[in-house]
Amino acid sequence: MKLKHSSKELNRIRFNGVEKGYDPLEVDQILDEIIDDYKKMDALVHEITNLEHVILLKEQEIRAQNEQVASLLKESEAQKEKYISLQAEYTFQQKRLENLGDGKKISISSLDQLNYIQALETELAKLGGDVEKCRRGIYRHPISVQKNQK
Repeated sequence: MKLKHSSKELNRIRFNGVEKGYDPLEVDQILDEIIDDYKKMDALVHEITNLEHVILLKEQEIRAQNEQVASLLKESEAQKEKYISLQAEYTFQQKRLENLGDGKKISISSLDQLNYIQALETELAKLGGDVEKCRRGIYRHPISVQKNQK
């Protein structure tokens, strides 16, 4: 936007003299132009102020998004580590199943039975039983286990 008068021009303006002062029409015309310029400047100042506010809001938004991205990256790294751990466990269990089957295919029901046995062994250990003796077949009769008194 181009202003009609710069501050230098305003300083150089000289009004033509008349008997009792300056020509009122010429003064009014210049004053009207100055007023128009100031209105334009006020509008620009208002627009700049609004834009500064928008910029501030956008900067806050960007900071919040950067924090969210950093959080997601940390979570992603944790998920990656968990994935690697689960992949290793999967490979281990797969090898374990291959060894258990001695080349035979193990059905899903067999896998369920193995999981059930493992859960029972865990419970037995919690109750104070000797899981290794069970595995070796030392107990040939039903076991009754009582909780240890502490």
